[in-house]
Amino acid sequence: MSPRIASCLFFAAATLAGSAALAQTSNAARSPWSVGAEVGPAWHHDGSYLPFVRNSAATPVAGLFVGRDLAHLGPRLTLGAELGWRTANAQGNVRQAFATTLTTHGVQAALTLRVELLSWLTPYARVAGGASYLDASVEDGDGGTLSGGAWAPYGSAGGGVMLTSGRWFDGIGAHTLRVAVSVEGGYQYVAPTAIAVSQPAPADERAASDRVASQSTALGTLDPSAAYLRVTVGFRF
Repeated sequence: MSPRIASCLFFAAATLAGSAALAQTSNAARSPWSVGAEVGPAWHHDGSYLPFVRNSAATPVAGLFVGRDLAHLGPRLTLGAELGWRTANAQGNVRQAFATTLTTHGVQAALTLRVELLSWLTPYARVAGGASYLDASVEDGDGGTLSGGAWAPYGSAGGGVMLTSGRWFDGIGAHTLRVAVSVEGGYQYVAPTAIAVSQPAPADERAASDRVASQSTALGTLDPSAAYLRVTVGFRF
């Protein structure tokens, strides 16, 4: 083997070893577990959602999540999984007279693919799927409230970047504890769902049995799909 070929092979091996070492010692990869909270707006574009927002404002979203790295797919690639809960609250008006509220609770599972670009900087792609419960209410003309809800499947896809702190907690013996902050943008698709509301039954059984039967009122088919911005703050350990 010529000295030139040997030098090229040595350089290639050293490069691969350096890349592997970077992935194994990056702040995020050394701390496989994650927990945190998320906040961010969602921008709904379909006209069916307009009765639940004022002045086309973005809907605030908040949630909690826990995650775990599953495998290192290469020198710089890490695959992880995540479970989370999210909630959103939107308020608006129908015909400028009846106040409306739509509260959404969602559970989801996600997969993330991270690129260990620097020890503290990891761009990533994320896909998620789950189910949402859409809980709607409308004030009726007599001062009462009509309410109803339905389940809807949903999925999302997005990309972002995560910043991970260094060994800030070594002094207290938490050698793998890190602070992690991420910013992600993407789109969530929610299956269009028919929503109907009705007067809730009185808590008193006698009053409920004496009440005149009433039919539910259909609000139509709601399409809650939206573009989103997701900001997370949490810990890796």
